[in-house]
Amino acid sequence: MFFSTKNALLLTLSIVMLSPSPLAFAAEKTADADKAFQQRDKDGDGFLSLEEFKAVMKDEAVKAKADKWFTARDKDGDGKLSPEEFAAGREQKKKTQKKD
Repeated sequence: MFFSTKNALLLTLSIVMLSPSPLAFAAEKTADADKAFQQRDKDGDGFLSLEEFKAVMKDEAVKAKADKWFTARDKDGDGKLSPEEFAAGREQKKKTQKKD
């Protein structure tokens, strides 16, 4: 099969057009983090308390580590997680899991 420059360009454009954009992946990650945050924010104040953070944890071994994880994610030290702190913590957790 002979590929002309025009055919090669069309093939390249087709591949690029069909590939998901990095912005789409970022939007999906943000939407997932927002949904997870909202599910945990039981009092609807826009922040997660330690109790709300722990509430979804089923495993006692995981709950035992929750204080440490919560403190590590609470970057401003106000005793609650903002949506941004929560999302950053999720991303860090995913990066750590990929290394293992």
